[in-house]
Amino acid sequence: MRNRENFSTEEETSVAKAVEKTIETKEEAQPQFEKDLEAVVKYLNSKIKDFSSLSEEITSQTVKDFNKLRFIIKNKKAPV
Repeated sequence: MRNRENFSTEEETSVAKAVEKTIETKEEAQPQFEKDLEAVVKYLNSKIKDFSSLSEEITSQTVKDFNKLRFIIKNKKAPV
């Protein structure tokens, strides 16, 4: 590992440019990342809504089926 005194001016400039480019690239990428993240959140929210609707349908159908069964059992005549 080299210490700071061993860097030449050319090396320092090269490293500084690389760091600056990395920072610029990150700043440029940030808005796109935020847009992508928003799209993922919207997609997941739509899937949650779909799941919620499906869950409500299943619950409703289960209650209907249970009520039918209860009616059948309640009205079933005992064997003679």
